[in-house]
Amino acid sequence: MRKKRPSAYTHAKISRRAVSLSRRPWARRGYATVPPAPYDVLFCGSDAFACEAVAAIAHRPYLYRSLHVLTPPDVQHAWGAKRMRVSPVKQFAILHNIPQTAVPPEGIDAYEPPSLIRDSHAPLLVTASFGHRIPPHLFSHFPSPSLTLNLPPSMLPAIRGAAPWQWAIARQYTHTGMSVQQLHPTHFDRGGLLKQVRVPIPSHATYPALATALAPHAAELLVDVIAHLPSYAANVQAQDPDRATRAPKLAPRFSHIRWDSWDAATLDARMRAFGYAQPLTTTLVPASSQFAPVSCAIHEGHIMPSESISLDRPGHAVFLPQEQTLALQTLSGVYGATRIQTRGKPVRSAADWWRGFRDRADAHGHIHFE
Repeated sequence: MRKKRPSAYTHAKISRRAVSLSRRPWARRGYATVPPAPYDVLFCGSDAFACEAVAAIAHRPYLYRSLHVLTPPDVQHAWGAKRMRVSPVKQFAILHNIPQTAVPPEGIDAYEPPSLIRDSHAPLLVTASFGHRIPPHLFSHFPSPSLTLNLPPSMLPAIRGAAPWQWAIARQYTHTGMSVQQLHPTHFDRGGLLKQVRVPIPSHATYPALATALAPHAAELLVDVIAHLPSYAANVQAQDPDRATRAPKLAPRFSHIRWDSWDAATLDARMRAFGYAQPLTTTLVPASSQFAPVSCAIHEGHIMPSESISLDRPGHAVFLPQEQTLALQTLSGVYGATRIQTRGKPVRSAADWWRGFRDRADAHGHIHFE
């Protein structure tokens, strides 16, 4: 059978590949598509978790030839405020004289990386808590999927999404973890896995405490992968989609108490997971029709012994003077609220709150929530 002559398009492809390889001497040394450190690093991130990661890289100069930071735009503190909220990653970059820029107002599609990244023989893209999907034109500057890394705080494919450690606490998991994965070109948290670490969750951990404790370990995981990237890149593991679970972005509805289905352990877990940002909410329904229902938020509380109170239905509560606590009957067990807020009012101790609302109780001194 007669062979087809290569087309002009095929010759062009071969020529471009030859030029590309000639610009990447590591490709001729047997590293396939992933060179060893040092790299020209573009780090994309925003919050304290990401700040731990970029700091870990910055403090190890053997990992990079150049380091550049991309962050989301600054955000106003509140409506009409003159001061802007600057992300921890941007603050770190400014403090340590690391070149940094923000995502353009037009969006990340309008962003062009610096020339040191575009012309690099060994470019590396790292994201952590960035919140933007990387566009195709930015991916094109990194010749291998293993040169585009993400640091999600979860044991992928479990708990994919924006708030994995929060949902691990809310679902009362005993363990969580962190991963280093390849960025997926079209979906968050779908890329191949380079390395993972599993860690226990302390029994009474809050999200802020857990994040503070685990962020340095996640940063060290990232550093280890970057330092030995060719080796890890040769052993990438695909994610099993059948094991995937979701960790949705935090929203008020996840903190609104469902008296018909939540027990005391669920209230406690949700408080520890979401309370720093979204306190538990419920509606006080006064016994007397002369008062209107009012929205309330529980900012602090704990599980109480089941024998603390004996009420006939979930959502009923009574103030316990000796404990200075509003004891709430749940589907199973008792939850004690110690700091409560009524909509439009400041947060108060349970005792102060009770003094203002005990006239909403029934003849037995019980408050009703729905």
